[in-house]
Amino acid sequence: MIGSVYYGESNLRQRYLLVAASGAVLLVVGLLTMPWLMVLGITLLFAGGAGAIKRAPRFQVELQPAGLHLQPGDHLLPYAAIVAVTGLRKHNDQAGLKPYPIDVCTADFGVRVPAHPAVPALALEKYLSTRASPFITPPTDPDVAQFYDQECAKHGADQVALYHGRTAQIEAYAPRYLRWFALGWLIGSFVALSLALNLYARVDSVNNMAVVMIVLGFVLLLVSFVGDPRLGLKRQAGHTADSLVVGPSGLALRQGKLKGKLRWDEVQNIVMKPAAASSSTGSLSTGVIGRQSLHLQVAGATIVLVEVYDRALTQIKDTIEYQCHNRRQA
Repeated sequence: MIGSVYYGESNLRQRYLLVAASGAVLLVVGLLTMPWLMVLGITLLFAGGAGAIKRAPRFQVELQPAGLHLQPGDHLLPYAAIVAVTGLRKHNDQAGLKPYPIDVCTADFGVRVPAHPAVPALALEKYLSTRASPFITPPTDPDVAQFYDQECAKHGADQVALYHGRTAQIEAYAPRYLRWFALGWLIGSFVALSLALNLYARVDSVNNMAVVMIVLGFVLLLVSFVGDPRLGLKRQAGHTADSLVVGPSGLALRQGKLKGKLRWDEVQNIVMKPAAASSSTGSLSTGVIGRQSLHLQVAGATIVLVEVYDRALTQIKDTIEYQCHNRRQA
């Protein structure tokens, strides 16, 4: 794939245009039937229009002979320095048929290749995984390290998979569309309130709706200034010392506060779920990170693996299922 170049732009602008078009439809419907819909329509029309004013960010992904080059930012990640390649697929797309983002990290820096139809995510993830350098450092947790050594001595190092927590914070290009959207929302809600006072002064539902829209606009604007679009990525900083060992006898892991060992005969079910999905009673989850989570059902509890490792959860799931299958066949 050396020499391949993929480029495109975000579809956020199209989404905001769709919001503006929906607002225009609601405006017309509101003027003809229910006046309170007029308030909502004007607000969405201004908000969507303001969000669409900002130009959609363009990107370029190039596989150069020396490494992966990504724009914007002019980032070059040499293949020999890459230690983590994590495809962030959705839980219901294990085959990788839909576009999905890919986190690519060196030991101290990471970038996110955006999800886009122009980027062959599955092929790119597999290619980068073959070029990446695996971690050579042993697990920092002594119990996990001991389990890894025992599995290697008993079955051979080629039969044991070792995964580490990503050591770098990912840099993702996240333009602040929400701020433009919130400003448009506020302007639209004030315009709607002005029309409501002039055209529907005695209709309480219309005036109340306009006031609600103004309050929501201030809340959105506050969130756009206070909120950090990379907050979810920064949460991974607490997982840099994590490690997961998958061997023929079972697995051992340290993931945040979650720590322990598991034999394959204890595993009752293996399933991928959305990252926001709550586990059953007795969950040992350390939190929600990423787009999906891997749930290992055991008696009375669910062990939840999240997307903090140097390889994708989909690959980890395949490795665990392979070892479980071999255990049952033995």
